[in-house]
Amino acid sequence: MRVKEIDLLDIADGAIREKIADHLAELYENLMDENCPPMMKRKIKVEMSFEPFDERRREFKVGVTTSVILASPKGIVTSVTFERSGDGVVAVELGSQERGQLDLYGGEVEEKVIPIKRAK
Repeated sequence: MRVKEIDLLDIADGAIREKIADHLAELYENLMDENCPPMMKRKIKVEMSFEPFDERRREFKVGVTTSVILASPKGIVTSVTFERSGDGVVAVELGSQERGQLDLYGGEVEEKVIPIKRAK
């Protein structure tokens, strides 16, 4: 019998190497994503399991699972103020400009108002 030495990642016709390469691409995109924390660790996990076919312990079923752990995107933060309006309440998003402040063209900056209704 002719024997060919291969890398462990090349068993299963290279499927493990291919899966790790896919995870590396995901990981790279996550590392470069400006919406994700830059200093958080990312991980690629490869787990191998070996299960004997029988009690002779000569042949084994090898299972390989891979997973990737990425950084979650940063949360979005804004500021609102709650105000009474007529018979209800509204939330007004506070932007970077003061209320009543004029924009570059002399017009007043629009307020972003979210009506809040009670669930019935």
